[in-house]
Amino acid sequence: MKKIHYMLILFLWGILLAGCAGGESGETGWRGVQAGMDNLEAITERTEYYDIISESEDIFHLDPGGEKLSTALGQGGAGTPLGTQFYQQELIQLRVRNSDIYLYRTDGSSQVLLEDVPAGYTSFSFARGWSWYLGLEGDFYCWHAANYSPGSSSSMAEANKKDAAFAKISASGEVIYHETLEPGVFVEDFCQLSDGRCYLLLQDKAEQTRTLAELDTAAEGFAVTEKVQMRSPVLWSQSLGEAGSMLAVLNYFPLSGWEITKLDPAEGTETSFLSFTGTSYRMLKSGMTMQDFRLLEDGGVEVIWLDSSSRAAGSLERLRMARVEKTPIVVRGNFQSDIWITGLAASFNQQNDEYHIIIEDCGAGNDPEDFARLTSIQLASGKGPDIIQTGFLEDYIAGMLEKGMLEDLGPYMEQSGTREEDYFPFVFDAWRDGSHIYGVNPRMSVTGYQMEEGVLGSREEPDIGTLVDALLAWEEDAVFLNGVDSQGLLEIFLKGTDTLWGMVDWEEGSCDFSGELFAKMLEAARQYGYDKRKSQLPVLAEERSLFGIFSFDSAAERESEGKVVCGVLFDDGCYGAQKFTQTMAVNANSSHKEGAWEFLSFMLGEEAQSAGSGPPVRKSSFEAWLEKEKGRVKDGRKAGSTIQVIMPNGTVTTSVVTFTQEDITGEKVEEYRKVLEEARPYPVRTAPILDIILEESADYFNGSKSAETVSEIITNRVQLYLAHRK
Repeated sequence: MKKIHYMLILFLWGILLAGCAGGESGETGWRGVQAGMDNLEAITERTEYYDIISESEDIFHLDPGGEKLSTALGQGGAGTPLGTQFYQQELIQLRVRNSDIYLYRTDGSSQVLLEDVPAGYTSFSFARGWSWYLGLEGDFYCWHAANYSPGSSSSMAEANKKDAAFAKISASGEVIYHETLEPGVFVEDFCQLSDGRCYLLLQDKAEQTRTLAELDTAAEGFAVTEKVQMRSPVLWSQSLGEAGSMLAVLNYFPLSGWEITKLDPAEGTETSFLSFTGTSYRMLKSGMTMQDFRLLEDGGVEVIWLDSSSRAAGSLERLRMARVEKTPIVVRGNFQSDIWITGLAASFNQQNDEYHIIIEDCGAGNDPEDFARLTSIQLASGKGPDIIQTGFLEDYIAGMLEKGMLEDLGPYMEQSGTREEDYFPFVFDAWRDGSHIYGVNPRMSVTGYQMEEGVLGSREEPDIGTLVDALLAWEEDAVFLNGVDSQGLLEIFLKGTDTLWGMVDWEEGSCDFSGELFAKMLEAARQYGYDKRKSQLPVLAEERSLFGIFSFDSAAERESEGKVVCGVLFDDGCYGAQKFTQTMAVNANSSHKEGAWEFLSFMLGEEAQSAGSGPPVRKSSFEAWLEKEKGRVKDGRKAGSTIQVIMPNGTVTTSVVTFTQEDITGEKVEEYRKVLEEARPYPVRTAPILDIILEESADYFNGSKSAETVSEIITNRVQLYLAHRK
């Protein structure tokens, strides 16, 4: 059989979707946060709140004889599932049993559709096998993936390699055609619309592109019309569903989450139907795989989920946007569709009879600075959300604390029995004033830096003077951190110090950036900041991995690798730093402070702390997590971690690191615990000053102003800021 190759005739990058949240009335008045919203008041000024409501029912759990399907499958009695789909307003499952194809319905009834199907179209030993789809005309569409990855090293003989294929089989069992696809190309999904049109979603792994191709159903052989998939390349998965005579597309972006769009292939236009950003719905089911979905005329969505291993029993989930009837607790932040916070909100909403968590996410493609500005204005006027995840408000936090805009959480902790000693210190230290606690960190986000010992010439942790002197004395071209430009490197030098290394006197309200140390920091940042022209240069430092016990480097491991801890540099030494992007605070003017604390308390509780993949901040949960991690390498077993990095051009690089029992010694565990115990939050009040410094230093880094001129301008501007604070 011939091989075909698919080329995109056009690829449009980063198309912004038409439509805007809040543009309709009634039950469909909120469709989630859209990308490219010109007016973020559609998010921040709402007075009525909507969220996705989910209802599910079990499907295909019993075979016609009444046995549990999992048991029947094991005995071969119910057959092996080949596909589950919506078919003429019905939910059906295709299974193969003794070479015959059966159609199963959710009521347990079944019928034979094909007899004596060749085994080559129902199973393969090398992969999961063929997927089958029943067409409206009674024909079957079948496809399978390749059993190898192009370009990867493999010991498989060429004769044993099989490329992806697509076939059409008539209702009478005749193989109408069987096409082998080009190496690297496979069918990611298939869908037929109510008017009979069929579409293939073809993914080219080598090119990292997707093509939407319309199938010519009248042709005697395989024939497609190429279409344009109008999507950014930074897309991890797509699925096709039916929306009447239009296609529904479920897109998953790693930073903006899930979104369903309606696609008109003939016009090449795509409009948003439902964004899950800004809702408490989580489009992930543990141990379940989505099989098919469709959009309903009433604005709802139906989704078929099946067990990932058996692909048999599962559930039919119905989603609809509905007005929230319980008391809303608004949680605002630049979450970037964080599935942890979304999942916790969904769990809380299911368990709590009085309050409902509303997630107000800025959303990818929108302006976080405008989001922060609108939020700060609301809070200053006594309005705003009940809870703020404060990372996007970094420049405003110091002023909020000074003006009493954040609620003291100490009394709520005491009343609820929440004890500080049950958590790592950084959980409550973000914005502490004596016994007053104005923020909590319910999630671990500790960072640090380590670098080549040869650059420092010592195994001692450096102070800021030692670090910049060593960099300026280094005689080889290099960058300090991969991807961190000169302004970013200058910020690393300064961010951990509350006094900016003595250049700011808060009590006197004075500053001086004309000294030798600041000049050295400017020069070191200029020399070792990253840009594209330096992409091939050696890298002197790296972030310390503090998010997992296996990837954490102990002192012994650093010594063997010739690495030395070099940050984060605080006024009194070198420590891990807890980023306050995760810090949660309660609006002092909230009308629902008790409900806000209930959610924060829930996030700090055992259930929530055990829900994430990383180390918990609650010590009892942390110890349980640690034991689970140890179990991954118990008795000689190996543990693997997959690391995926999204490059600026949209490509995704993947690497796998393997760990063994030697990577989790008792000494290493104790050292890891100590680093987390000593981790501390970044200073708060320096953020506005750092903005001034980074803004003005750009002119030194681009060569338009001297270090002396830039230092003088920074001193003058910071002095004005300090005077204004009095």
